[in-house]
Amino acid sequence: MRLSLEPFSQEVIERFVCYEMPESGVLRPEQEAVYAAIRSKMLALEGVPAGPDAAADATRAAAEGGAPIAPPQDPAGKSCEPYEIDFKTVGEFYHKVRTGFESIAEDELFIGPAQAQSNSRYVDLEGELVPVTDRASACAAIEMIVEQGEAPSSAHPDAHFVASIPFAKSSTVPWRRRDPTARRSIPCALSSQTR
Repeated sequence: MRLSLEPFSQEVIERFVCYEMPESGVLRPEQEAVYAAIRSKMLALEGVPAGPDAAADATRAAAEGGAPIAPPQDPAGKSCEPYEIDFKTVGEFYHKVRTGFESIAEDELFIGPAQAQSNSRYVDLEGELVPVTDRASACAAIEMIVEQGEAPSSAHPDAHFVASIPFAKSSTVPWRRRDPTARRSIPCALSSQTR
């Protein structure tokens, strides 16, 4: 699925749902089926062909936790990213960040004194701020991010995916049910590029 900046719409909500899918096994089978249908719809909008095994492919994609996220492309169709984006969900992205933390030598991973890290003196997050001063605390912070919102490995009431469910289940964004011509955004560039 392409990664882009666009005006708010039902398709944007459904793409967000696909990005925020929890890890395999978190959803009940009937929920997996609902979100597999959303994923299939989004892939069809992206031009991914739906063959005779589309339902099975969507179910398998749901079990695997998403659909590939495609980087923005320039007008010639070339990727605007200097590296391959090989994760399917935001949760997978954070797992890759953790793998990076575990792969880089600790003396190269952190710079500056530990006391310079953000802490409750600077930011009050109700005790939820994890000071990152070494590899273990960096991995703990990433795990907290994943479990509290970015594709948790178990049911979590505050997960971003859970917050998007009511929108994804509606047939259209709320104000469009009242007025199909309503716009809640200003024009913006589509598929903004990071490079």
